[in-house]
Amino acid sequence: MVEKLIKKIIEDAEKKKEEIIKEAKEKAEKLWEERKKKIDEEFEKKISEEKERIKSEIFSDITNFRLEKKKEFLSAKNQIIEKVMEKIEKKFKDYLSENLQKIVENIIKMAGDEEFLIRIPEDMDLKIEKGKIVKEKGIVNGFIIESKNWDIKFDWENIKLNFEKELIGEISKNILNEV
Repeated sequence: MVEKLIKKIIEDAEKKKEEIIKEAKEKAEKLWEERKKKIDEEFEKKISEEKERIKSEIFSDITNFRLEKKKEFLSAKNQIIEKVMEKIEKKFKDYLSENLQKIVENIIKMAGDEEFLIRIPEDMDLKIEKGKIVKEKGIVNGFIIESKNWDIKFDWENIKLNFEKELIGEISKNILNEV
């Protein structure tokens, strides 16, 4: 009887031990799965954040690169426009030097029989029948015709002021192939 009782106690202890071990294993596995899931989620979140950060940096780098190249292009374009405008200005000045007499005569003819004051650069010569000619230091490559009712200032700055947008548009279209 004592042996049976000892055997029964040992069997019950074995069963209890098995249950405790099984329960401990289940708790350990559950805890491991929860921690693993949490670690995996944190890992995925970090990877996602880093991917977004890298994507943002790449986008920013590309945008900055494009802006830099656009600045370089615009700078080169402006240099070309400046050089072409300088050549146009030189051609204008050459044309004016060669045709001053004709231009002034045509303006006077269209204006009628009024008296005129014509201001020209010191280094230019002009001969007209009516009106007075005054040579001035301040006038360069142009002229001014003054009458009682109106006056005309014909020089590169006025031409440029009135036609600069069209000139730049033509330069862009014909030289830089822009539409």
